[in-house]
Amino acid sequence: MYDFYSLGGGLFSFPAGNTSDHFSRFYLTNGMTITALVATMNGKIHQLQLYVDTNGWKKPNKMGIDVQYFIITLEKQDDPKRGYTLDSGTGDGTYAFMIQHTNFGCRKPLTATSGTLGLACTLLLKSNGWKIPSVDEYVEMAGGDESYRALYPWNF
Repeated sequence: MYDFYSLGGGLFSFPAGNTSDHFSRFYLTNGMTITALVATMNGKIHQLQLYVDTNGWKKPNKMGIDVQYFIITLEKQDDPKRGYTLDSGTGDGTYAFMIQHTNFGCRKPLTATSGTLGLACTLLLKSNGWKIPSVDEYVEMAGGDESYRALYPWNF
């Protein structure tokens, strides 16, 4: 087992309310790892969260950089057919939200850090056709605020 970190550099902490004893990590032959967490709500399974580390044990092991976050959510918990949806985060779907969110945003921190910072990076990449934006595109996505140039997470 190994740890991974938020964009803030602190040890990654799973989002509040999404904890479970059902936790597994799979090591693939190409070096990738998939960490799976079954999240429960009111005693019922409601999500499967997947944390995919594209280069496994190799650094940087950071959320939004080489670790991406996916959610498989049950659409109807009491339906025996159980429809599922695959997503990579929550929010209003705007680039600004994905970047600026206080706890999950896809941005480097300047001061205080969140143990979940970077969760929205997967959703940002998905919304951008799975492409890492250039720093100029990133600033534009953040609403054109030039202060976000210093928060660009993909300078590694």
